[in-house]
Amino acid sequence: IYDIQLKTVAYLRLSIEDGDGESASISNQRKIITRFAQERGMVIDEFYIDDGYSGFTMDRPAFNRLKRDLNNNVVGTIIFKDLSRLSRNNAKGQIFLENVLEDGKRVLTVYEGYDTLDPRTHKMVGIYGWINEDFVRDASMKTKDAIGTLQKEGNFINCVPYGYMKDPLNKRLYYIDEATAPYVTQPKEKKSFVDKSVQTGWVYVLSLKNSTKIIYLRPE
Repeated sequence: IYDIQLKTVAYLRLSIEDGDGESASISNQRKIITRFAQERGMVIDEFYIDDGYSGFTMDRPAFNRLKRDLNNNVVGTIIFKDLSRLSRNNAKGQIFLENVLEDGKRVLTVYEGYDTLDPRTHKMVGIYGWINEDFVRDASMKTKDAIGTLQKEGNFINCVPYGYMKDPLNKRLYYIDEATAPYVTQPKEKKSFVDKSVQTGWVYVLSLKNSTKIIYLRPE
């Protein structure tokens, strides 16, 4: 049974996949949810905010704290602007909603009108979840296509390797950095490279198969 003594909270989330429009912004989500709560005589006790986290993963700092507070019977009602703020992973989002329902807690969404206490609003959850998840897949495909196009055009899209510099007029181009290039091309043994780097105060960069270690060296 829902306990009116537990906190009523709001969860806000924004990520790169949502774009930078005002309609998706954290401040706009806060306004929408606050107005929604006021119209129903509810007071938001706390806002849980994940700014810069994808909805496809359920591992987010504020969301993890929210789940702990739910499990510890601190929170009784959660308000989302819409179901995509909860999750863009359809299966995991529905599991979360089912767990909340089983615990006798409540989830409300502004846009879809979802309410865990009203079974009539549950029918469309799967469809909304599928749409939200498809949005991520579509964004991922578009990103891959854009990167592929840049690569085919000969544009450099990765981090500029040590020994090179970005073109100040075109960030997609890079050229040899005369100041650091000798420390990449001349030494054939790592030890001599490190010894010389220590003397000059340059940065020694060790490239491995799957990662790059950067060791900052200063002259004594």
